[in-house]
Amino acid sequence: MIEVKSKKKPIFSICTEVTNRARTIIKTLDSIRLQSFKDYEYIIVDNASDDNSFILINEYLNKHYSFKEKVILKKNKIRDPDIKSWNNPVRIAKGKYIVVCEGDDWFSKDHLKIISSVINNYPGVGVIVSPHFNQSEILILNTKD
Repeated sequence: MIEVKSKKKPIFSICTEVTNRARTIIKTLDSIRLQSFKDYEYIIVDNASDDNSFILINEYLNKHYSFKEKVILKKNKIRDPDIKSWNNPVRIAKGKYIVVCEGDDWFSKDHLKIISSVINNYPGVGVIVSPHFNQSEILILNTKD
């Protein structure tokens, strides 16, 4: 009998919904791949884009094989409405925490490291919002204290 070891549940599930983001998706992918904190899975759901977003994502993943191992990539055959589409990657997530990064957004290289620190320092935190791409300010909402 072969014993299959279960994969460790990641701390973060980074979720990206993509609808026609060919102009921005590479910057998004770079920002996730270059994170200093590596305990994450990355879920991308292409919402039936009619530009070449999905092709660009596949080409990128084929160039960055070690990153590709962290990625779950799905493509909808039919476009879902916004709210349903935004929830598609969340439904797949296995991480302890959900992090949203849209296909036209990007993170600083220490984004996950900063979030991890906030979680460790404020264990009752419910929601963390970062209003700036440079992560210079973080707003903590919905603490359970």
